[in-house]
Amino acid sequence: MAIEEVSQWYFEVWNEPNIDFWVGEPKQATYFELYKHTARTVEGGESSVAYWSPATAASEWVPEF
Repeated sequence: MAIEEVSQWYFEVWNEPNIDFWVGEPKQATYFELYKHTARTVEGGESSVAYWSPATAASEWVPEF
């Protein structure tokens, strides 16, 4: 697949990590660590690829993020 096509997509690190699907413990700290590593990897790679900020259920964790 060509980067031209992939750069049109939007990626999300994880959807609603504050509910039961995320099993890292402690939940918030392990998700923030995953997000940090993912953001650094994307930012250090192909600059045309975009990713969204976290999407949490009921906007929880947003102030902490």
